[in-house]
Amino acid sequence: LLAVGGELGNDIKQRLASLDSVKVGGSPLSAEAHVSLTNAGLAVLQHYGQTELCGYVLASAPRKRGAPPPVGRANALHKVDAAVAYDLRGGGAVGELVLAGLQDEPYATGDIFRRGDDGSLTFHARVDGMLVLGSGEMVDPAPLERALLAKLAGDVVRCCLVGDGRPRPALLL
Repeated sequence: LLAVGGELGNDIKQRLASLDSVKVGGSPLSAEAHVSLTNAGLAVLQHYGQTELCGYVLASAPRKRGAPPPVGRANALHKVDAAVAYDLRGGGAVGELVLAGLQDEPYATGDIFRRGDDGSLTFHARVDGMLVLGSGEMVDPAPLERALLAKLAGDVVRCCLVGDGRPRPALLL
């Protein structure tokens, strides 16, 4: 948005100038967007939650410079336990985020996070094949791929829907 020119760009910049910070959720914040926002003097906070959780469960501390903040740490309402799938080089760990304290049983989110040396969590990928578009919308590619292969049987042997972090999905044939 900060790269938009003309009257709309000036309006956006004026409105942003009245803010101290921006809270981001729905999908990971790109480094480019983080730089644009911090160059505008805004502190950036990232948070993570799911509809099923009725709000956010992880939040970052505000960051005014440097790399985009990780999704953060557990908020005071929830105890977070990331089940480790395997170790990463450099001492970090990756695993599916499992939340305790929400229900009688632990809740497996289906999202894989990377734990930093400082204990903060950064979104890494999905456990299933779900695509998470740049808007935060989730798309299951399997039904679309099956329908296309059925319709174009004989002409198309394989296909793959891609689009993680992109504005919209694309189909590779």
